[in-house]
Amino acid sequence: FGMQIMSNDLKSLSDNPSFMAVFQTFQCMPENGHIPFFSLIGAIGIGLVATLIIQSSSACSGIVVALGASGLIDIYTATAIVFGSNIGSTVTAQIAAIPANRVAKQAAMAHTLFNVVGVCAVVASLYIPVSGDPIFFKIVKMSCKAGDVPREIANAHTIFNVCATLILIPFIPLLARICEKIVPVREEKVKYQ
Repeated sequence: FGMQIMSNDLKSLSDNPSFMAVFQTFQCMPENGHIPFFSLIGAIGIGLVATLIIQSSSACSGIVVALGASGLIDIYTATAIVFGSNIGSTVTAQIAAIPANRVAKQAAMAHTLFNVVGVCAVVASLYIPVSGDPIFFKIVKMSCKAGDVPREIANAHTIFNVCATLILIPFIPLLARICEKIVPVREEKVKYQ
């Protein structure tokens, strides 16, 4: 119900030329089976910044789904924005870890590295074309009926998280070592009174 209300309200934004110009600047529709790289990076940046501002990747994803339901953005651009919101969601953990101990800081760093590396790995798959469409989107489109953009966006988000997890599970020890190098655990000197 909330998505429907938001979707109806966002349709009015299609009359706003400056709002539409932002999304047309970072249009990620594939050309010859490949998504334009700088448009992809720009759309990821929009998702990251939007999540930083509203401090909620769920809210950002909800807005993206509503934009897709309104026909204001396509599945390709929407997915790139969702990728950016996944990276942006790690900022909350980084902020929470500022006053915390080293282990908490390492956990926040692991969260950030996991999402950044996951996005990079899945973005690489966007440059593997299958029948004129990136392989990632072939999988997304097979997961639901054609033309259901809100469902495609939601499924792309789920497929991204599952794929990123499966890709990175074997690298957990390496990720832990990288986090220990970035945020080392220092030996505290014991003070005797």
